[in-house]
Amino acid sequence: MLCTNLISAIWNLTTVQRDARAIRFLTGFALLALSALPIIGGISLYQDHTLPVLVLLRVLLAIGGLWLAIAWVWLFVPSAVVMNSAANARLLPRQRRRLVQMAIGGWFLVTTAFTVASGKWPVFALVGSYVLGFALMRAGNIRAVALTVLPGLWPALSRHLLPEPLAQAVSSGPGLLLATAAFSAAAVWMLARLYPAAGDRHLETRGERVRRMERMASNGWAAAHESEGVMTTPGLKVYRAILHRDSRAPRAGAMLMHAFGPTGHWSAWITTIVILVVTSLVAWLFVSWRNDASTHEFVKGFSWGGLGGLAFMIAFSTAHIRQQLDRTRDEQALLLLTPRAGDRALVNRRLGTTMLRAALLQWIVLTAVVLWISTLFGGADLVLREFALCCLGGQMAMACLFGDFSRAPKIGVVRAVLLGVLALVEAGVAAGLGWLSGALLPHTWYWLIAISLAVGAFQLRHGWRTLVTAPVAFPTGRLG
Repeated sequence: MLCTNLISAIWNLTTVQRDARAIRFLTGFALLALSALPIIGGISLYQDHTLPVLVLLRVLLAIGGLWLAIAWVWLFVPSAVVMNSAANARLLPRQRRRLVQMAIGGWFLVTTAFTVASGKWPVFALVGSYVLGFALMRAGNIRAVALTVLPGLWPALSRHLLPEPLAQAVSSGPGLLLATAAFSAAAVWMLARLYPAAGDRHLETRGERVRRMERMASNGWAAAHESEGVMTTPGLKVYRAILHRDSRAPRAGAMLMHAFGPTGHWSAWITTIVILVVTSLVAWLFVSWRNDASTHEFVKGFSWGGLGGLAFMIAFSTAHIRQQLDRTRDEQALLLLTPRAGDRALVNRRLGTTMLRAALLQWIVLTAVVLWISTLFGGADLVLREFALCCLGGQMAMACLFGDFSRAPKIGVVRAVLLGVLALVEAGVAAGLGWLSGALLPHTWYWLIAISLAVGAFQLRHGWRTLVTAPVAFPTGRLG
């Protein structure tokens, strides 16, 4: 009973009490995802006259696994690392043991849920590598990004770089079982190392890890490298040049966007764009060099999975702006006191113009990169699909751009869920219109492009009116 109470208390402290808003968002997202179950069941009853109970159970398990994965990776792991302090170890002697058990148990539950949902137990190690990599990065170890890259490269590595006898041994039943056991033991070891008990050395390493996590939470993944000099990236160099130019510009309001810092500027995406371009070019050269059936099969799977994720990324391309709105209130207040802010009555209009220009530039560049990668690895059908998804993602990004910043700089949970519902409705309407027009594909993508652009323009116009008629945006959230 004492063990159960302690585990329950730790879970509440690290998740619910740490960020109740995130838990509400996850719950709303899960309820939204559950709406897919009757849709899948209805389509199956209409086409096959049977109800796929097993498929529905696997979808349900995947939704539950996703909920737990986000809560465990994003909330529990970093909070548990902070809880593992010398003072808490004195107050609760069994706390470290429970933290390690919950970390390992959470990883195992999430990995198992996704594996069972996929219906293929050999993917346990690959799924576990993804989950473990994100958890370790969230705990301040940015080098763990290698664990999130390995699953995507494994098919190519196993087929082309490993000796054929070794590849066959690993892919056999006993080999897969042995590899899964070995990887699980390695995952347990790495998770246990997040919660050391090594006296003074523990305190030193823990302090540095906590500082990295704080920088990561404030400024994104790139900030975890800040102490190692990686902030001298092309993106930051471009930002410095733009800041130098705008600081000398005679036009009023040129410095408004700079109140959000370099993380809130469009140049924050430059490093990501460069990585995507270089990686895709290297992958294309590799595919061209190999040019065999297995490689093309792997590329086909990536084009339908990985590229869809890149298009989905565009939906969050303005999230860093809204985050910095809430985190840089002091800088906004100081800038508003200077002549460089211009006429207070025009601050919102000038700020909105600058934000819109930056958001459109981000969308155009990211869409161009996705379409360029689609052209490398697919034909016209793939390019059309990716452009439609980019338009839908751009609509969601623009819908989150404007608002009454003086009262609500953050995107509310309800609004975020409603935007997700709207995107699903638009996709359903586009599919219905495509089916009625006599060609489900590619007409669905044409309809989705038209609908998302029209709805996006309406949302952008409404958000613009809200912004320009609201009180002065700076400092944000003062009237909320």
